[in-house]
Amino acid sequence: MSTPFDPDATLPDAHMDLLAQIVHPFSARLRQADWPVWGWVQREFEKAHPDKSAAAILETLPTAGPTYPGSKPYGLVWRSDWNTTEPSQNEAVGLTIVGLAYLGARNPAYRQTADELVGVLRALAIAEGQVTVTPSRVEDVEVPLGQFTRDLDSLSRNRPFALAHRAVGRILQREYDTPLALFDTAEGWTVRLRSNGLRRYLQMNTAYDYADYINQADLEARFTPEPDRYVDAPSTPPDADVSNVRPADHDAALWEYVRRSIESEDWDKVAAQVAIFVEDKVRRWSGVDRKIVGHGLYAKALNEGGPLALGAQPSETQGWLHLGMGLAQAVGNVDRHHVNDRDDARQYALGVLGLGSLLLTQIRYEHPDRVST
Repeated sequence: MSTPFDPDATLPDAHMDLLAQIVHPFSARLRQADWPVWGWVQREFEKAHPDKSAAAILETLPTAGPTYPGSKPYGLVWRSDWNTTEPSQNEAVGLTIVGLAYLGARNPAYRQTADELVGVLRALAIAEGQVTVTPSRVEDVEVPLGQFTRDLDSLSRNRPFALAHRAVGRILQREYDTPLALFDTAEGWTVRLRSNGLRRYLQMNTAYDYADYINQADLEARFTPEPDRYVDAPSTPPDADVSNVRPADHDAALWEYVRRSIESEDWDKVAAQVAIFVEDKVRRWSGVDRKIVGHGLYAKALNEGGPLALGAQPSETQGWLHLGMGLAQAVGNVDRHHVNDRDDARQYALGVLGLGSLLLTQIRYEHPDRVST
């Protein structure tokens, strides 16, 4: 089951201990350390936790779903072989960028390393932008990955461990839906740069940015229906009939907040207003720190055990959580969706209004003791 990534979330101690055990060969300052095999991780972890199963802990770490049918899920831990449910004894395991970010709750040095790895991806994207492109040819350029990872291979006051060049390559090779073309040669990792493949990383500066990107991509992948190849949809959806939209059909407080925009048909404002209003209500009713916004707020408020958790079963709770996350990430930034340029702007706005009303209605129903007007 997919779980939205929140590097600020507090994982149980056993989960954090497993992550720390996987990265231990580097924190122990072993010369030319590499990612360990599962058999060693399992033995050392269960030696310290005789009442727990390392495999069971591994299975319950947060993950994002496969990016396409047949691909492997992305989580805090990568595996060199996914042919079995539980890792084999000699299968290599390691932490992903997001896994290092989570471990930063125990030691900020790990989050700094995660940020530096995102910086490597951004530097590769910048270098890729300099690849020669002509009307008749797109040039492929192969460069040593070590040109971009030197800082990670040295100790510092803020980072008392080093990630060797080979270890960094093994992380990047398994990052989320990565378009990186990496080759492990006798001289070390080489990366092939093509035109525009890495453009997505240009706006990412920290592991938080990276986690946000994965959350949104995972959400869109799971909630975007497959196109119907056999039915031709109309090129321009019919306009929504505002005269049939009644206040009683929606959350009363939300309706009052957006009423003027609807009556004046300022459709470009409605979606953003809904996202702002619902987020404000969730923050007030949940009591979550005001500094936490967007997907992070919903992750804390609506997750299992959270103050506004919804649903009778874990799967239902996850569904409501993803609905809130979708409202924050998919429609929160209206400009990104160019609503002003859409022929179906009214339908879009009223759809978002319905989504926000649904979430507020369910929270009011399940948590009447927490809800104010």
